[in-house]
Amino acid sequence: MITFNVGTGNFERVSAPRPFEADVRGITGGYASALVSTNSLYSPSDFTASVSTTGMDLCHHLSFGDIEEMVVDYLNGVLSMNQFLVLVGAIFRPSWANLFYPQTLLKLTVQWALSVSRRIHLIRRHHYGTPVQTAHAANQLVQVLNNTVANLRYGHRSTNRSIQGHFDLRLQRGANIDPLMLITLFYGWYVDRPVFSAESSALLNDWENYARTGIPALPGGGLKLSESSTAVALTGSGNPVMGAARMPVREVYRRTFGVPAPVSVDSLLLILGAIFMAWWFGFISLPFLRDDFSR
Repeated sequence: MITFNVGTGNFERVSAPRPFEADVRGITGGYASALVSTNSLYSPSDFTASVSTTGMDLCHHLSFGDIEEMVVDYLNGVLSMNQFLVLVGAIFRPSWANLFYPQTLLKLTVQWALSVSRRIHLIRRHHYGTPVQTAHAANQLVQVLNNTVANLRYGHRSTNRSIQGHFDLRLQRGANIDPLMLITLFYGWYVDRPVFSAESSALLNDWENYARTGIPALPGGGLKLSESSTAVALTGSGNPVMGAARMPVREVYRRTFGVPAPVSVDSLLLILGAIFMAWWFGFISLPFLRDDFSR
């Protein structure tokens, strides 16, 4: 929880119950179905739309602590508004799985729109509101960022809890039409190594130098991943771990390009992609595109 310390004149994090964290753990219905289906698109051999999530956790790509610390740093002047927007944009980096599954796409688009309004509200409160109002707006934004579909994935429970505040990175699997990803996948095939997903590459490139904890590397090399995968070895405890010799390839040019406005370029790409997909499936009509276009 973010509060304002009158004595120091700074915003700070304090320990407090987080009811929305419990809401995440108790997700059911359409939201849970969307997340499970996203997993199935990423790992068809490990997940199906009817998979039971018993014994699994909803794992955060970026930890609650890092998100909250980032917002506090912005409020205390450690981060500029542009740096703040860049970091937020990386959280909402969409995956092709998100864009191709309508239920996930709808949920993510709504959350994206809500986050934009929360960002605008926080920036306005920060400049024109009271410290109490600003802290309240900050906590509202943290809740949206922490709970977005883009930041959640079902995964191995004990691994997720052992990762704690580190990044919980993901691998790219399945079909893809992203040219940059296709080039990276070819390179990964050439060197016989897996490839990080687009959103994990963006997260690493934007957050690695800022985050408090970063990559959950093991003492002897290797990488912890809470997602289940046949490409991931199992340690004696059963936790999925990527071996050091096969450390995934990162897309070095995949990153968020921030602009000095409450909307990041990544977010614009997400909403434009959502509009295109809605038109493609016939949910909306766009006057500048022929509806009789052969699809």
